[in-house]
Amino acid sequence: MNIQDNPIIRFLIRNFVDGVYCIGYRFNDTDFWEENVSKFKVFKPTLKYWYADPIPFVYNNKYYVFMERFNRFKRIGDIVVSALNNKNKLSVPRAVITKDTHLSYPMVISYKGNYYMLPETSATKSIDIYIMKDSPYQWEEYYSIRLNEEIVDVSYVIDDHGILLLAGVLDSENPIFVKRQIIKINDLDNVQKLNYKISYTDKEGALNKRNGGAFLKKGKGLYRVVQESTIEMYGLAITLNKVHELSDENIDEECIIRKDVKNIDIDLKKLFYKKTGVHTYGACIGGFEVIDMSVAKLSLVPLINHLMYRG
Repeated sequence: MNIQDNPIIRFLIRNFVDGVYCIGYRFNDTDFWEENVSKFKVFKPTLKYWYADPIPFVYNNKYYVFMERFNRFKRIGDIVVSALNNKNKLSVPRAVITKDTHLSYPMVISYKGNYYMLPETSATKSIDIYIMKDSPYQWEEYYSIRLNEEIVDVSYVIDDHGILLLAGVLDSENPIFVKRQIIKINDLDNVQKLNYKISYTDKEGALNKRNGGAFLKKGKGLYRVVQESTIEMYGLAITLNKVHELSDENIDEECIIRKDVKNIDIDLKKLFYKKTGVHTYGACIGGFEVIDMSVAKLSLVPLINHLMYRG
Protein backbone atom coordinates (compact mmCIF):
# COMPACT_ATOMS: atom_id res chain seq x y z
CA MET A 1 0.00 0.00 0.00
CA ASN A 2 1.20 3.52 -0.82
CA ILE A 3 2.20 5.22 2.46
CA GLN A 4 0.18 8.31 1.46
CA ASP A 5 -2.98 6.17 1.41
CA ASN A 6 -2.70 5.88 5.18
CA PRO A 7 -5.28 8.32 6.69
CA ILE A 8 -2.89 9.36 9.46
CA ILE A 9 -0.15 10.16 6.93
CA ARG A 10 -2.64 12.08 4.78
CA PHE A 11 -3.72 14.10 7.83
CA LEU A 12 -0.13 14.96 8.73
CA ILE A 13 0.74 16.00 5.15
CA ARG A 14 -2.44 18.06 4.77
CA ASN A 15 -1.95 19.98 7.99
CA PHE A 16 1.80 20.15 8.62
CA VAL A 17 3.59 20.02 5.24
CA ASP A 18 3.68 23.38 3.49
CA GLY A 19 4.36 23.89 -0.21
CA VAL A 20 6.18 27.19 -0.82
CA TYR A 21 8.43 28.90 -3.37
CA CYS A 22 11.83 30.48 -2.81
CA ILE A 23 14.29 32.43 -4.98
CA GLY A 24 17.75 31.26 -5.97
CA TYR A 25 20.34 33.77 -7.21
CA ARG A 26 24.03 33.92 -8.13
CA PHE A 27 26.74 35.40 -10.32
CA ASN A 28 27.98 32.78 -12.73
CA ASP A 29 30.46 32.60 -15.62
CA THR A 30 29.42 29.19 -16.97
CA ASP A 31 26.38 28.13 -19.00
CA PHE A 32 23.50 27.26 -16.67
CA TRP A 33 21.92 25.08 -19.33
CA GLU A 34 25.07 23.01 -19.80
CA GLU A 35 25.79 22.45 -16.10
CA ASN A 36 24.94 19.10 -14.57
CA VAL A 37 24.21 20.74 -11.19
CA SER A 38 23.72 24.50 -10.76
CA LYS A 39 24.25 25.91 -7.26
CA PHE A 40 22.42 29.01 -6.02
CA LYS A 41 22.18 31.13 -2.90
CA VAL A 42 18.65 31.15 -1.59
CA PHE A 43 16.24 33.90 -0.60
CA LYS A 44 14.07 32.02 1.87
CA PRO A 45 10.32 32.19 2.39
CA THR A 46 9.03 33.57 5.66
CA LEU A 47 6.10 32.59 7.84
CA LYS A 48 3.90 35.12 6.01
CA TYR A 49 5.31 35.18 2.47
CA TRP A 50 6.84 33.02 -0.20
CA TYR A 51 8.56 34.38 -3.33
CA ALA A 52 8.45 33.26 -6.97
CA ASP A 53 8.72 34.41 -10.62
CA PRO A 54 12.04 36.29 -10.29
CA ILE A 55 12.90 38.73 -13.09
CA PRO A 56 16.46 40.16 -12.93
CA PHE A 57 16.96 43.84 -13.72
CA VAL A 58 19.98 46.15 -13.97
CA TYR A 59 19.57 49.89 -13.47
CA ASN A 60 22.38 52.43 -12.99
CA ASN A 61 24.85 49.54 -12.61
CA LYS A 62 22.88 48.06 -9.71
CA TYR A 63 21.19 44.67 -9.70
CA TYR A 64 17.57 44.16 -8.73
CA VAL A 65 15.14 41.26 -8.74
CA PHE A 66 11.44 41.82 -9.32
CA MET A 67 9.32 38.95 -8.00
CA GLU A 68 5.92 37.81 -6.88
CA ARG A 69 5.42 37.98 -3.11
CA PHE A 70 2.59 35.67 -2.11
CA ASN A 71 0.78 36.27 1.17
CA ARG A 72 0.06 32.78 2.48
CA PHE A 73 -2.75 33.88 4.78
CA LYS A 74 -4.56 36.28 2.43
CA ARG A 75 -3.80 34.01 -0.56
CA ILE A 76 -2.87 36.81 -2.92
CA GLY A 77 0.34 37.97 -4.59
CA ASP A 78 1.80 41.41 -5.23
CA ILE A 79 4.92 42.63 -7.04
CA VAL A 80 8.00 43.48 -5.00
CA VAL A 81 11.61 44.32 -5.78
CA SER A 82 14.78 43.39 -3.94
CA ALA A 83 18.18 45.02 -4.50
CA LEU A 84 21.52 43.26 -4.38
CA ASN A 85 23.66 44.87 -1.67
CA ASN A 86 27.44 45.28 -1.55
CA LYS A 87 27.73 41.81 0.00
CA ASN A 88 25.85 40.31 -2.98
CA LYS A 89 22.81 39.49 -0.85
CA LEU A 90 19.22 40.36 -1.69
CA SER A 91 17.63 43.00 0.50
CA VAL A 92 14.21 42.75 2.12
CA PRO A 93 11.75 43.22 -0.78
CA ARG A 94 9.73 46.43 -1.15
CA ALA A 95 6.26 46.44 -2.69
CA VAL A 96 6.02 48.27 -6.02
CA ILE A 97 2.62 47.17 -7.42
CA THR A 98 -0.29 46.04 -5.24
CA LYS A 99 -3.89 45.45 -6.30
CA ASP A 100 -7.03 43.79 -5.01
CA THR A 101 -6.40 40.93 -7.45
CA HIS A 102 -3.47 38.55 -7.71
CA LEU A 103 -0.23 39.68 -9.40
CA SER A 104 2.80 37.65 -10.49
CA TYR A 105 5.46 37.24 -13.24
CA PRO A 106 6.67 40.90 -13.40
CA MET A 107 8.22 40.91 -16.89
CA VAL A 108 10.13 44.14 -17.70
CA ILE A 109 10.60 45.61 -21.19
CA SER A 110 13.31 48.14 -22.03
CA TYR A 111 12.11 50.15 -25.00
CA LYS A 112 13.24 53.50 -26.42
CA GLY A 113 14.66 54.80 -23.16
CA ASN A 114 11.82 53.73 -20.90
CA TYR A 115 11.07 50.66 -18.82
CA TYR A 116 7.67 48.96 -18.84
CA MET A 117 6.37 46.15 -16.66
CA LEU A 118 3.74 43.59 -17.67
CA PRO A 119 2.87 41.66 -14.50
CA GLU A 120 0.48 38.76 -14.80
CA THR A 121 -3.04 40.02 -14.08
CA SER A 122 -5.05 37.03 -15.28
CA ALA A 123 -7.90 37.61 -12.82
CA THR A 124 -8.79 40.87 -14.61
CA LYS A 125 -8.63 39.25 -18.08
CA SER A 126 -6.23 41.93 -19.23
CA ILE A 127 -2.56 42.68 -19.78
CA ASP A 128 -1.86 45.72 -17.63
CA ILE A 129 1.22 47.74 -18.57
CA TYR A 130 3.09 49.92 -16.07
CA ILE A 131 5.86 52.45 -16.72
CA MET A 132 8.82 53.08 -14.42
CA LYS A 133 9.17 56.65 -13.19
CA ASP A 134 12.26 57.77 -11.24
CA SER A 135 13.52 54.44 -9.91
CA PRO A 136 12.82 50.67 -9.85
CA TYR A 137 10.65 51.36 -6.80
CA GLN A 138 8.24 53.68 -8.63
CA TRP A 139 5.76 52.43 -11.24
CA GLU A 140 2.58 53.95 -12.66
CA GLU A 141 -0.31 52.49 -14.64
CA TYR A 142 0.25 53.15 -18.35
CA TYR A 143 -2.06 51.10 -20.56
CA SER A 144 -4.36 48.10 -20.34
CA ILE A 145 -5.03 45.54 -23.07
CA ARG A 146 -8.56 44.29 -22.39
CA LEU A 147 -9.14 40.65 -23.30
CA ASN A 148 -11.84 38.04 -22.81
CA GLU A 149 -9.49 35.34 -21.58
CA GLU A 150 -7.21 34.72 -18.64
CA ILE A 151 -3.69 35.60 -19.80
CA VAL A 152 -0.60 34.43 -17.91
CA ASP A 153 3.18 34.91 -17.95
CA VAL A 154 3.81 37.34 -20.82
CA SER A 155 7.29 37.42 -22.39
CA TYR A 156 8.34 39.46 -25.41
CA VAL A 157 10.60 39.96 -28.42
CA ILE A 158 11.36 43.33 -30.01
CA ASP A 159 11.64 43.39 -33.81
CA ASP A 160 12.08 46.14 -36.41
CA HIS A 161 8.37 46.92 -36.49
CA GLY A 162 7.31 46.74 -32.85
CA ILE A 163 6.98 44.29 -30.00
CA LEU A 164 5.70 40.73 -30.09
CA LEU A 165 4.18 39.54 -26.84
CA LEU A 166 4.06 35.80 -26.33
CA ALA A 167 1.39 35.14 -23.73
CA GLY A 168 -0.26 32.07 -22.27
CA VAL A 169 -4.03 31.59 -22.46
CA LEU A 170 -5.42 29.43 -19.66
CA ASP A 171 -7.72 26.57 -20.55
CA SER A 172 -11.04 27.44 -18.94
CA GLU A 173 -11.72 23.82 -17.96
CA ASN A 174 -8.21 22.85 -16.88
CA PRO A 175 -5.96 25.88 -16.10
CA ILE A 176 -2.79 23.82 -16.01
CA PHE A 177 -3.09 23.56 -19.82
CA VAL A 178 -1.95 26.68 -21.70
CA LYS A 179 -2.23 27.92 -25.29
CA ARG A 180 0.46 30.18 -26.74
CA GLN A 181 -0.84 33.52 -28.02
CA ILE A 182 1.04 36.16 -30.02
CA ILE A 183 0.03 39.81 -29.59
CA LYS A 184 1.63 42.50 -31.74
CA ILE A 185 2.10 45.93 -30.07
CA ASN A 186 2.96 49.09 -31.99
CA ASP A 187 4.00 52.48 -30.58
CA LEU A 188 4.50 51.35 -26.99
CA ASP A 189 6.36 54.62 -26.36
CA ASN A 190 3.32 56.73 -27.33
CA VAL A 191 0.28 55.89 -25.24
CA GLN A 192 -1.95 57.98 -27.52
CA LYS A 193 -1.03 55.92 -30.59
CA LEU A 194 -0.43 52.56 -28.92
CA ASN A 195 -2.33 49.75 -30.64
CA TYR A 196 -2.28 45.97 -30.55
CA LYS A 197 -3.49 42.96 -32.48
CA ILE A 198 -3.92 39.33 -31.47
CA SER A 199 -2.40 37.57 -34.45
CA TYR A 200 -2.02 33.92 -33.41
CA THR A 201 -3.41 31.51 -30.82
CA ASP A 202 -2.75 27.78 -30.49
CA LYS A 203 -5.77 25.60 -31.22
CA GLU A 204 -5.07 23.35 -28.24
CA GLY A 205 -3.50 23.80 -24.83
CA ALA A 206 -0.57 21.76 -23.51
CA LEU A 207 1.42 21.17 -20.34
CA ASN A 208 4.67 22.52 -21.79
CA LYS A 209 3.87 25.86 -23.43
CA ARG A 210 3.81 28.38 -20.56
CA ASN A 211 6.67 30.92 -20.37
CA GLY A 212 9.24 30.38 -17.65
CA GLY A 213 11.22 33.59 -18.08
CA ALA A 214 12.41 36.12 -20.64
CA PHE A 215 13.59 35.06 -24.08
CA LEU A 216 17.33 34.41 -24.22
CA LYS A 217 19.82 35.09 -26.98
CA LYS A 218 22.77 32.71 -27.40
CA GLY A 219 25.01 33.64 -30.31
CA LYS A 220 22.66 34.33 -33.21
CA GLY A 221 19.95 32.06 -31.83
CA LEU A 222 16.76 32.93 -29.96
CA TYR A 223 15.61 30.66 -27.13
CA ARG A 224 12.55 30.47 -24.93
CA VAL A 225 12.43 29.33 -21.29
CA VAL A 226 9.36 27.15 -20.82
CA GLN A 227 7.58 25.65 -17.82
CA GLU A 228 6.90 21.94 -17.89
CA SER A 229 4.03 20.61 -15.79
CA THR A 230 2.21 17.34 -15.35
CA ILE A 231 -1.41 16.61 -14.52
CA GLU A 232 -0.31 15.97 -10.93
CA MET A 233 2.07 18.92 -10.54
CA TYR A 234 2.39 22.46 -11.84
CA GLY A 235 5.96 23.68 -12.49
CA LEU A 236 7.88 20.42 -12.36
CA ALA A 237 10.79 21.51 -14.57
CA ILE A 238 12.00 24.12 -17.05
CA THR A 239 13.14 23.59 -20.61
CA LEU A 240 15.17 25.62 -23.07
CA ASN A 241 13.45 25.74 -26.44
CA LYS A 242 15.26 26.81 -29.60
CA VAL A 243 13.00 29.17 -31.55
CA HIS A 244 13.13 28.48 -35.28
CA GLU A 245 10.44 31.03 -36.15
CA LEU A 246 8.58 33.73 -34.24
CA SER A 247 6.45 36.11 -36.27
CA ASP A 248 3.07 37.82 -36.12
CA GLU A 249 1.44 34.65 -37.37
CA ASN A 250 3.43 31.70 -36.07
CA ILE A 251 5.87 30.26 -33.56
CA ASP A 252 7.99 27.18 -34.26
CA GLU A 253 10.28 25.84 -31.53
CA GLU A 254 11.86 22.67 -30.20
CA CYS A 255 13.00 21.63 -26.74
CA ILE A 256 16.75 21.09 -26.58
CA ILE A 257 17.55 21.03 -22.82
CA ARG A 258 15.54 20.14 -19.72
CA LYS A 259 16.43 20.90 -16.09
CA ASP A 260 14.60 19.82 -12.94
CA VAL A 261 15.34 19.70 -9.21
CA LYS A 262 18.06 17.06 -9.70
CA ASN A 263 20.05 19.65 -11.67
CA ILE A 264 19.65 22.54 -9.22
CA ASP A 265 21.05 22.93 -5.72
CA ILE A 266 19.98 25.65 -3.29
CA ASP A 267 21.47 26.13 0.17
CA LEU A 268 18.53 24.94 2.24
CA LYS A 269 18.86 22.34 4.98
CA LYS A 270 17.69 19.05 3.50
CA LEU A 271 16.39 17.95 6.90
CA PHE A 272 13.67 20.63 6.78
CA TYR A 273 13.14 21.22 3.05
CA LYS A 274 12.51 18.99 0.05
CA LYS A 275 12.85 20.35 -3.49
CA THR A 276 9.75 19.60 -5.56
CA GLY A 277 9.84 21.74 -8.70
CA VAL A 278 11.18 24.72 -10.65
CA HIS A 279 9.34 27.00 -13.07
CA THR A 280 11.18 30.32 -13.68
CA TYR A 281 14.73 31.19 -14.77
CA GLY A 282 16.28 34.50 -15.77
CA ALA A 283 19.68 35.99 -16.57
CA CYS A 284 21.07 39.43 -17.34
CA ILE A 285 24.36 41.18 -18.05
CA GLY A 286 27.28 40.46 -15.74
CA GLY A 287 26.38 36.80 -15.33
CA PHE A 288 23.63 37.44 -12.77
CA GLU A 289 21.09 34.61 -12.71
CA VAL A 290 17.89 33.92 -10.81
CA ILE A 291 15.62 30.94 -10.45
CA ASP A 292 12.69 29.89 -8.32
CA MET A 293 12.00 26.54 -6.75
CA SER A 294 9.02 24.98 -5.07
CA VAL A 295 9.85 23.18 -1.84
CA ALA A 296 7.97 21.24 0.80
CA LYS A 297 8.68 22.07 4.44
CA LEU A 298 7.30 21.35 7.88
CA SER A 299 5.02 24.20 8.95
CA LEU A 300 1.90 25.14 10.89
CA VAL A 301 0.68 27.39 8.06
CA PRO A 302 -1.46 24.67 6.35
CA LEU A 303 -3.25 23.94 9.62
CA ILE A 304 -3.84 27.67 10.24
CA ASN A 305 -5.21 28.11 6.71
CA HIS A 306 -7.48 25.10 7.04
CA LEU A 307 -8.90 26.52 10.26
CA MET A 308 -9.33 29.97 8.71
CA TYR A 309 -10.97 28.84 5.49
CA ARG A 310 -12.82 25.67 6.49
CA GLY A 311 -16.42 25.48 5.40
